[in-house]
Amino acid sequence: MAGTERKGVLFVHLALVAYGIYRLLISRLTGVYLERIKKSKSQECWWCGHKRQTRDHLFKWCNKWKRQQDDLWKKLRKKCKWKERRKVPMSQVFDTDDAVKAVLKFLKETDVGRVSFPGVADEG
Repeated sequence: MAGTERKGVLFVHLALVAYGIYRLLISRLTGVYLERIKKSKSQECWWCGHKRQTRDHLFKWCNKWKRQQDDLWKKLRKKCKWKERRKVPMSQVFDTDDAVKAVLKFLKETDVGRVSFPGVADEG
């Protein structure tokens, strides 16, 4: 693959990640939101079965991503000086420049932020 092609692929990948972050910021990739707009029949987390899939659930408590969450919050404690994940609102995490790299790594390592999911109608 030529250098120009690699840059194009990287740009598309980064654009998709950015789109996923945008949608997460406004809670559009959570079971709670998708049920509200009638794109899903349930608020349930499609990865672990928890009754309500919210941003907090995905970034802090979902059993499917426990290892990645622990890594994310370890980095956030060090970089942002946040002691307890349960006390930090996700809106604050998304609005903190020092958290961006750790959040992007979490999204890359998980399926959180994917644009579409099996059994869930896409908004596009």
